[in-house]
Amino acid sequence: MQLTKEIFVKLQESVEFFRSFTNGELLNLLKLAQTESFKDEEVVFREGTRGDKMYIILSGKVRISRPLGGGKEETLVVLESGACFGEMGIIDQSPRSARATATGSAVLMSIGAPVLGQANSGVAFKLYRNFSVMLAGRLRDSNAKVQDIAEKDRNSSQKIKDMLKKKMEGKDANMQGADLNYADLSGTYMNNANLAKSNLVRTTFKDTKLKGANFSNAKFAASQFANVEFEETNFAGGDFSGAVFKNCNFGNCDFKAAQFQGADLSASMKVEVAPKKDTKGAG
Repeated sequence: MQLTKEIFVKLQESVEFFRSFTNGELLNLLKLAQTESFKDEEVVFREGTRGDKMYIILSGKVRISRPLGGGKEETLVVLESGACFGEMGIIDQSPRSARATATGSAVLMSIGAPVLGQANSGVAFKLYRNFSVMLAGRLRDSNAKVQDIAEKDRNSSQKIKDMLKKKMEGKDANMQGADLNYADLSGTYMNNANLAKSNLVRTTFKDTKLKGANFSNAKFAASQFANVEFEETNFAGGDFSGAVFKNCNFGNCDFKAAQFQGADLSASMKVEVAPKKDTKGAG
């Protein structure tokens, strides 16, 4: 790359990744690097492509995102001047997990994997050490975000339980078509609840009261059931694909046209199916 005093000083002062490098080490590395210019909305790399270099933003911004389908994408972060990204491309050349796109005009410095073989041992050692420090910091941030999400999930599940309790106490048990995916409904009183055609994918039911509940045509894929007494419960047309039942009893339940592909009922108790209604003589 064409090295200028301005670029050299900027990298030393604004890029945390290079703070531990001496002038000589940084100069040695920059002689092996390249500068690349990108126009607004020009893609730097796409998800799934092989990674073989990392980037440092000299000017402009870069959006890191992942596709959602239908031409839509989710923005994960927008990086500004001085930020590094794509470093896993140097470490293991694995496929990119996200897409990088210039937001406005951007000038990047790229360091390819072969550079490590050309750089002296001191520079290579500091590169790997700084990669480790960077990744450790990102892992701590990710753990903090996971804990925050888990806390929000617990709060959301409690709100759902409180809402269900109020509905039951108010004798308004009709929640047909409700969206309760991923909810934890452990210990919830749901006797006589009407949740027909509801979405209950990956929902947890432990010690839940479900006598007389209506779950006809509801989706329970990959849900977890434990210590539940199903009495006169309507599961007709329900989708239980991949659901797991542990220590559950089914008494006089309606399973007509219900789907249980991949479901695990091996740790459950007896199953009594509701008898078919006698339609003889019906006019």
